[in-house]
Parts: sequence; C-alpha cells; structure tokens
Amino acid sequence: LPPEFTLTELQRIFEVILAEPIEKKSFRRRMLDAQILEETGNFREGSTRPAKLYRVADINTNYFFTRNIEGPR
Repeated sequence: LPPEFTLTELQRIFEVILAEPIEKKSFRRRMLDAQILEETGNFREGSTRPAKLYRVADINTNYFFTRNIEGPR
C-alpha cells in the first residue's frame, strides 16, 4: 500500500486478504468511523470523478472492529 491511497485501493487489499468481496458502502463507513485514516487533501485523477487520497492516521493504538467486515448479502 503506498503512503497515500484511495478507499477503493484499501478495500481491494482487504478483499484479497479475506478472499471475498466486501460491501463498498459499509467498508467506507467503517473505515472512516474508526478514525484510523485521515484525508491528505490530495486527489487521484482518473477517467471518472477524482478520488480522495487517505493515509493511515498517526495513532498509537490498535483498533478492533466490533463486527466482522462482510460482503454483500
């Protein structure tokens, strides 16, 4: 994972590790609610709308999700 990444790139890594798809909306909400990421203020340009770039927040604690991250039902 590069120092700055999109939420889609982060989600793809989770999907590879878990070997199953993850629901996009839930993943984004849980990552942002956990406050383990921070916006860099930069954007990745592409063929569609520019995507916000994030980095791992400078926190000195572990974060545990209370529920598993699951795929679409």
